[in-house]
Amino acid sequence: MSASLLNRADDVTNEVMNAVAHTDDDIVVRSPPGAGKTRLLEDVSALAVLILEMRVMVACPSNDQATEVTARIAKAYPQIRIDRFVKRGGGIPSKLRGLPNVTVVDKAEDLHGNITVGTVKKFAEVEELDGPRDLALFEEAYQTNFAGFLRVHDMAGRRMAIGDPGQIDPFTKASLRHFASDPLGPHVAAPKAMLAANLARPFDLPLTRRLPQDTVEIVRPAFYPTLSFSGVAPAGQRRVDHCAAGSTPNDQLLDRALGAGSLSMISLPREDGPRVDSEIVGLVADLVDRMMVRQFHVFDDDDGERAITPDDIGVVAYHRDQVAALRAAIGPQHRGIHVETANRFQGLEKKVIFSLHSLSGKRRLDGFSTLGGRMCVAASRHRVNCIIVGRDGVQDILDRFSPDDARYLGQVDDPYYDGWRAHSVFARALEERNAIIRR
Repeated sequence: MSASLLNRADDVTNEVMNAVAHTDDDIVVRSPPGAGKTRLLEDVSALAVLILEMRVMVACPSNDQATEVTARIAKAYPQIRIDRFVKRGGGIPSKLRGLPNVTVVDKAEDLHGNITVGTVKKFAEVEELDGPRDLALFEEAYQTNFAGFLRVHDMAGRRMAIGDPGQIDPFTKASLRHFASDPLGPHVAAPKAMLAANLARPFDLPLTRRLPQDTVEIVRPAFYPTLSFSGVAPAGQRRVDHCAAGSTPNDQLLDRALGAGSLSMISLPREDGPRVDSEIVGLVADLVDRMMVRQFHVFDDDDGERAITPDDIGVVAYHRDQVAALRAAIGPQHRGIHVETANRFQGLEKKVIFSLHSLSGKRRLDGFSTLGGRMCVAASRHRVNCIIVGRDGVQDILDRFSPDDARYLGQVDDPYYDGWRAHSVFARALEERNAIIRR
């Protein structure tokens, strides 16, 4: 990767830090997958507390994210006192045990740290903290809707939202028909609304340290059409190789997929089927098993060469019943392989990812599977290689696209169309790169 790109990334980071230190602006940082969002949040927190003598709050969408952020800041900056704000009787998360600069607090009146970390929901439950904060940092901010953001907006004098605009939009249970044409609707991702209202200064991180460049060239135009970024690792620099030759048909599929680049798809013959496709589930389980039995090695510019372990592998699905079927098929012999839904995989990273295709086996598009964020998550969790497993016919389904969901006068965003466009660009890119391996 050229020094100029790395210098540009440093320049953007410095611009963000200068905006925090020398302006009163609210800030939105748009980031591709694996660009170092949490590291930036750590450094901004340290700048605010240690140099600018601010009190900071960090609001996260989930408790797991809040605990992870707390642990990372605490280890990076042991001189900073951090309160992990939890629900009443929540106990001490295991990741925070043994960190002397972290206090687990469940009452607002007991918050005395330089930084308070909690969920958006937890902050919204209290009328006020022990005094206003100077700066509120919103981690994974595209997972927080504008309604949640506004509920905690006034707890700090300034706000900074950091997140990935390509991933899954906030989930809203209520009807949205009255807000469909409102760019500041309560369902809109907080950074989108902040920028639409001209309430914040935007910054774009220009590189991903996670995704290889050949993956970026497929993922970026599909899921990030307005965000320009490149991969630190050139195509081919990271790879997965076998130690023992394979002898089964699935071994051949696996080797061909790995040889097609860092992002590929294994496609079975077209067949309309149930949500849990037993043939695909069985194929994914066997591919995982063959990778372990044949003692594949991973080559990574950070770690060098080593044998793949179960902890290096992730499997992405879209529904809980698919997750259950995959876990049962993989079995206890490969304990440590992380199998979860795309929603729960947000923010995670593995060396190797196997993923279902969200449109595989469908007769027509539906709202859940068409939204591009889930496919984006599945195709952007890997550091070395991702293999998507599905069936032929995805392009035919996309070509027959006929929107039948409600439209409203003045509607700004069209998630259904945007998802269709993202899937179409993604499918064409895989085909054009000869990265679809057909059985």
